[in-house]
Amino acid sequence: MVDLGCGPERYLSQLGSPVLAVDVSRSMLSLVARYGHPRAQADLEALPFAEGAFAGAFAKHCYLHVPKARIAHAYVRRVKRWRKNFGPEPS
Repeated sequence: MVDLGCGPERYLSQLGSPVLAVDVSRSMLSLVARYGHPRAQADLEALPFAEGAFAGAFAKHCYLHVPKARIAHAYVRRVKRWRKNFGPEPS
């Protein structure tokens, strides 16, 4: 599981374990470090993860920081590629 734009650990403890905390901000990741979560500094628009790297992805508020014109189906497709086992598309 990956928490994209994790911020100061608002939801990580609710997501189970293991969860990779990802944020562009070093200061946010330093807050997360106190809780022992693995972490990676990365930009939402250039995430460095391979296909099938995660069983799931969580992104509660991070897309508020990406211009709406760039939030498109490409992000959804990219997250689906990272998820190992996702079910059928909802109808």
